[in-house]
Amino acid sequence: MVDLMAVHPLISATRVAGALDMSINAALQILERLVRNGVAIEATHRSARRLFGLAGLHGIQDVVARPGGGAPLVAAKDDGVAPAPLRFERSLVEPEELDYTELDAAMKAADAAVRVFLARVDPIATT
Repeated sequence: MVDLMAVHPLISATRVAGALDMSINAALQILERLVRNGVAIEATHRSARRLFGLAGLHGIQDVVARPGGGAPLVAAKDDGVAPAPLRFERSLVEPEELDYTELDAAMKAADAAVRVFLARVDPIATT
């Protein structure tokens, strides 16, 4: 688990559960135990969708925004000016003719190498 946390500086219980093939609840319990033991920190200060990191990342808690109520909704002012219409210009791109001669040669060489390998291995396998 700690190795997984070292690879992902911030990790959720869902990601841990998927990576370690366990239930989300079990992953969350393990992460909470790591927090209690001082190995990990909980960085998001939430009750849901929490993110955890290794204890050496204490500064990350200052960067991750605490949940808030959000900004109050303000009605847009009507200044009488209509917004400019969006214009999209599309141009057709002619498909490029692809040259597959090198790919064909490489595939033939790979097929030949596999045939040679199988010819050498088959007598060994049948003995």
